Amino acid sequence: MSLEQYQDHMEMCMRCSCCKFIPMQRVQGHKYTYVCPSIAKYNFHSYSGGGRLNIGLAMLKNGFNYTDRLLDIVYNCQMCGACGVSCNYAMDMEVMEPINEFRIKCVEDGKTNPRPGKGNRRSPKGGFDGARDGQAGDWAQGLNLRTPPRRKWTCFITSAVSQATIRICISWPRPL
Repeated sequence: MSLEQYQDHMEMCMRCSCCKFIPMQRVQGHKYTYVCPSIAKYNFHSYSGGGRLNIGLAMLKNGFNYTDRLLDIVYNCQMCGACGVSCNYAMDMEVMEPINEFRIKCVEDGKTNPRPGKGNRRSPKGGFDGARDGQAGDWAQGLNLRTPPRRKWTCFITSAVSQATIRICISWPRPL
């Protein structure tokens, strides 16, 4: 599906903030109220599931105007699904799929993470993330992934990279 097909779900968001927290019936102390890792770190609504839905809806209505801040918000979602679980305690709407489609749209438009983090920095041991050159993809052995043709560059996947990026990398030789 595409982002446009989730417009009705994005319009259902009431900004109630349920996506940020564990359902109140389950809270056992203030230290464990946050369910969303990015809202726990940034504590700003746009980093929540509902915030991302509102941004996606605004982009659909007003056109896709990418900024580094917007891309930072899009790519700082760990895609864990906790916002969807908490939201569905109160609402019957899809949260994760529109966020995933928004990220896919960004990648398809050539807008990737503006600051990819430690996982993509060259390590002093050689290779990336501590892997020796030529061994960076060894973690994926046995996952039945289609092996991409040899390229002059390699797609490195870290914990911060989304399912959308993985989906696009697996479907090579599609240009990024």
